[in-house]
Amino acid sequence: MAGWETPELDVVYSGTMPTINGSFELPQTTAITSIGLTQLVTGTNIAANAQVSAIRSDGIQTLNTLVGGSGYVNATYTNVPLTGGSGAGARATIVVSGGAVTSVTVTVFGAGYQVGNTLSASNTNLGGSGAGFSIQVSALYPQVIVMSLAAIATGSNTVTFTTNPNLIKMWQHESGTDAVDGQDVLAINSYFETNDLGWVSGGPSEIAMVGENRWLRLERIEPDFVQSGDMTVVVTGRPFAQGGDVESTEYGFGPDTGKVDMREQRRELRVRFRSNVAGGDYQLGKVILSATIGDVRPY
Repeated sequence: MAGWETPELDVVYSGTMPTINGSFELPQTTAITSIGLTQLVTGTNIAANAQVSAIRSDGIQTLNTLVGGSGYVNATYTNVPLTGGSGAGARATIVVSGGAVTSVTVTVFGAGYQVGNTLSASNTNLGGSGAGFSIQVSALYPQVIVMSLAAIATGSNTVTFTTNPNLIKMWQHESGTDAVDGQDVLAINSYFETNDLGWVSGGPSEIAMVGENRWLRLERIEPDFVQSGDMTVVVTGRPFAQGGDVESTEYGFGPDTGKVDMREQRRELRVRFRSNVAGGDYQLGKVILSATIGDVRPY
């Protein structure tokens, strides 16, 4: 299932941003609510028709724990591809002195890296000999805006982000577990509710009610879910057939919660389970309710 909506044409941010390898570092002290993909980027030292092509937080910012190795050819090597780690695309200026690597300066931050990744470089890019050089990723950029056309100057640039005119925004169901809109990742509210539970019960072939004519008191729920993220459970129901529903407070539980204790009673009682966190997902097993006969007193 898919659909569309008309995007707003408002400017979401206008100001100065540090330039990194032709991309922008998102200021962490500035409230930027909705920079999305394909938005136009205009300003000083920015190529015409540049658009936002990605927003990343996995590019290399700093390196440390240098192991210089030995046998390399002394020189300064530029634009050297870095190998290893979980990412790709990073390049650096590498200085070799005394046969060992003495400094590494990142020139292209790459993508997909993690703090602690150990990187190196092929000796074919370092004079054709040597071995043993390595260096670790110590920090990643918190958030970097990658453009379709790189900025044509380093340092800081004054930039403005606007929405492309005459376009519509498409959305698609059943893709992942969240509502993703540009850089915004929002939870999808998902819940289900049981049928009425109670001591007074019957069926289609039974004229009279059977069971104890008392309220049902729920004292414990033992969740049984394969779940990601926390969930909640609410007890609701009526005191009388024509009474209004009264909901309990939300009781929270996580993937490792063994039991949820409570003292909730209703004449007719229902249980509602909910997942409403980013990344939340669940599959239902066999939930066990510990209940007993209540009384006829009000809540």
